[in-house]
Amino acid sequence: MKLGLYVNPKKNQSAAVVRRLTESADRLGMTCAILEDVKQDDSAKPRKEAFARACDCIAVLGGDGTILRIASAAALAGTPLLSVNLGHLGFLTELEPDDMEEGLRRLAAGDYAVEERMMLSCRAEGKELLALNDVCLQRASRARLLKFEAFAGEEFVDTLSADGVLVASPTGSTAYSLSAGGPIVSPKLSLLLMTPICAHTLRARPFVFREDEQLRFRTADACGFAVICDGVTAQGLTGTREVTVSRSAYPLKRIHFKENDFFARLHSKLAEWNAAKED
Repeated sequence: MKLGLYVNPKKNQSAAVVRRLTESADRLGMTCAILEDVKQDDSAKPRKEAFARACDCIAVLGGDGTILRIASAAALAGTPLLSVNLGHLGFLTELEPDDMEEGLRRLAAGDYAVEERMMLSCRAEGKELLALNDVCLQRASRARLLKFEAFAGEEFVDTLSADGVLVASPTGSTAYSLSAGGPIVSPKLSLLLMTPICAHTLRARPFVFREDEQLRFRTADACGFAVICDGVTAQGLTGTREVTVSRSAYPLKRIHFKENDFFARLHSKLAEWNAAKED
C-alpha cells in the first residue's frame, strides 16, 4: 500500500507525527509519499490531484481546514482519506495523535469501513469547482445588499435580498450553515441545504432540496456574485451573474473505525463550541 501524508506544516506536532507515522508505515510494509498542505488555488490543483491519484490512501495531518483543502482532489481520484487531528475542533477527523499507530495497523489489516460523503459541484463561467462543506455566494460589493433569484431546476423558488446565500451538503450543515441558522443534517443523508445569509425579510428560511436537484442562482446586480467554495474565494469568478450548484458525481471516501459516531461527536463538539474560552 502506498500511503500519502498530506501535512499541515503550521501545526506544532506535524513534524513529530510525520516521523512516527513513517516509521510505523515502514514496519507495516507500506511506502509513504508526503505533500505539504498548500494554498487552495488554481496553481496548486494539478499537484494535489497527481498526489491523490498516486496514493492508495491519504492520511491527512491537520484540522478540518486541512481536510477541506485536499478533499476535492481525493474525491476526483477516488482515494480515501484517514484524518489525524492536529487542530482544535477536529469535527471531520477520525484519529487523535495517540491513536494513529493503532489506526495505521488496522488500515494495513483491512480492519476499517469506508464512508462516502456527498460533495457539491459548483458551475459558473464554464468552470466547475467541488466543495465538501458548502458553496457560498456573496455580494461582490459590500456597499449594498445582493438581490437574486433562486431556481430548483426550472422551477422558480424565491427572490431574495441578502448578504448572500449558502448551499451546504449534509457534512457542511454543522459548519457555516449552522452559524447562518441552518439545521443539523445527518451525513447519512444526501440532500442540498440552501440558507439565505442575513436576508432582508422575515420570511426567508432555509430550504431543503432533493439530492438530484440543480439549484440555480441568478442576479441582475452589476457587481454580481463572489463564489466561495469551502471558504476559498474562486479565482476569476467574482462578478459572475449566474451560478449552479448540484450534487457532485464524485463523493469523498472517508476511512473510519467507529460505527455511528456522528451524534456522539456532535454532542462533544457542540459542548466545546459553547464553552467559554479562558485566557
